[in-house]
Amino acid sequence: MKFKIKNVLFYLRYLPSLLLLIIRINKQLNKLITHPRLPTAAREKLQHPKVKHRVVQYALIHVILNSSIARYHGRKLNNQEFLATLAACASGPFFDDFFDEFGYSKSELFNLLQDKTTTHPDATLDKNPGELAYTYLLYIVYQNIKDKDRFYTYFYNLYLAQWESKNLNNNNLTRDETNLISQNKGGYSALVFRSLIQEPISEVESKMLFQLGVVGQFMDDIFDLFDDYQKGLKTLANDFDLDFKPIVSRFQNEIIILKNLIETLPISKHRKQKFELEIQLIISAGNLACQHFLNIQAEHNGTLELSKIDRKSMIIDMENWRNQFKMLLISISHNQSY
Repeated sequence: MKFKIKNVLFYLRYLPSLLLLIIRINKQLNKLITHPRLPTAAREKLQHPKVKHRVVQYALIHVILNSSIARYHGRKLNNQEFLATLAACASGPFFDDFFDEFGYSKSELFNLLQDKTTTHPDATLDKNPGELAYTYLLYIVYQNIKDKDRFYTYFYNLYLAQWESKNLNNNNLTRDETNLISQNKGGYSALVFRSLIQEPISEVESKMLFQLGVVGQFMDDIFDLFDDYQKGLKTLANDFDLDFKPIVSRFQNEIIILKNLIETLPISKHRKQKFELEIQLIISAGNLACQHFLNIQAEHNGTLELSKIDRKSMIIDMENWRNQFKMLLISISHNQSY
């Protein structure tokens, strides 16, 4: 692993500010999910350890990404954008569960999407705790964004992509069809969060952000490799026959596409470099996971047969400081495309 001096200097400056941002995220998130105006049932739901853990993970990823996006526009996230992003992140686990866990119909999900919450959700006490939490958080989002129609448009596209993702266990779908579903899910998710930032979204930026979402979805699929296999789902990460190397190559190719699209942004070279290095810290988690699975494959005579590997060995604890340090080392050795 060959370190780049410029990268070392960048992360020496960036990491302290990132740590301060993480502290702020955790502090403000705790205020949000314990707010006294939040209906009691929703507050209790958000305080459940598993739910809260998912919310924190969503927030850490997307607030950090939106902060990086605001920086390449030449400023910091303002308080409204920060709170809107935080609330959208906190609503994410509920939005996912409506699709994956609770068996809502397409029309029921559409009705939830239509709830633009112009009145405070205290008036909706007939809803279950998950819906109460979701409605309250969506209310916070809409109260803190200027272009509500733009947000809704991307949110609607994400809803369609998320609904289509329910078909990922359909063996009649081709690999191209299932890959497109996964890519749309990731791409529109990235655009939903970008729409919380005030600046207009150009076609060039939209393409880059969609690809950023594709890379993010690919990473999620890599980390969920074993669980998705057990569920019988087709994903971007499990289209292989005993050899995981082709998946690693495809993941790297998606990253190259993203880098090339970053290069097309109408911003200074310096801002492009900073943005690429900032998101590289997140992408390095996917690289680390790939290496983990390649190591397992090497230990099993060069084959990765998921039916013969236990789940425990497939888990990568990204909260372990050793893995976080490895991510930093991967990022420091990162080659920029400029």
